[in-house]
Amino acid sequence: MDKALNHALRLPRDTFFPAPPALPIAVVEKHSDKQPISKNDFTYLPHTHSFQELVAVSEGTGVQWIDGQEFPVLRGDLFLLRGDREHCFKAPCTMHLYNLLFVQEELPLPYDLLRKMPGYQMFFHAGPTLGTARHRYGMHLGPEKIDRLIRQITALEELLRCCRVGYEAKAILLLLEIFINISENAEENLSDADGLLPRISLALSKMEQDISRDWKIEELAEITYTSPRNFLRLFSKVIGTSPIAYLLHLRLTQAGEYLSRGISIAETAQLCGFHDANYFGKQFKKLYGVSPRAYGRSGGK
Repeated sequence: MDKALNHALRLPRDTFFPAPPALPIAVVEKHSDKQPISKNDFTYLPHTHSFQELVAVSEGTGVQWIDGQEFPVLRGDLFLLRGDREHCFKAPCTMHLYNLLFVQEELPLPYDLLRKMPGYQMFFHAGPTLGTARHRYGMHLGPEKIDRLIRQITALEELLRCCRVGYEAKAILLLLEIFINISENAEENLSDADGLLPRISLALSKMEQDISRDWKIEELAEITYTSPRNFLRLFSKVIGTSPIAYLLHLRLTQAGEYLSRGISIAETAQLCGFHDANYFGKQFKKLYGVSPRAYGRSGGK
């Protein structure tokens, strides 16, 4: 792997989003053949960030680098990056793509209802972790389906650019339509023969809804209708890591969000299920490269 990929940048939130209370949604279009590289173009630079990134490829081919692994990308590919994973595209690429950026925790969407859709669980919860278990990342849509999604994203881009009176409500509605469209495609696209992903998605959903809880393997196994031993095997096969490691990652990601919003270290640790301050600090620094105190002072930048 290139030496340059060993040092990831941490992108500040205000690089793409206006100051609160504006909607934390942005659309960044990238056409590698026609656009010069701008100061805010991090396409080929390894980076992380505190927001989510939905990438839709409308033309061309390339290679996506995520946490040391390379994935081929082509027209019709759609994938979600949580942001805390180091990622970039490897140059050169000949692609036209759309990056839909958003801060899920701050958007007034009906997540309880979305979670009832198996496809939502598959793509938005399990999907970002599947890179270690699959040769491809995300899912692939046919020409008509990717074109429809791109039209929705460009319509959202236009709303955000013009900012006419009432644009916020329209933008939220259109974003919800995009999520539903993706979820419906994911249920068909990501389902596997033995149904592993839908079953594991149930456990992921429960964990994400209550990250402070000390989940027991027996409880998660019961949710997925299997034995504890088989659950561990299936979870590792689908997600590529253990339930404990996955839950720790969820907690640390949420902790970063809380600290960037000015919530104290003690309260953040409690909200995220950390009972030992030293352990919290050690694990946080391992992921983010700085202490929780330094991260909070910088506002997550």
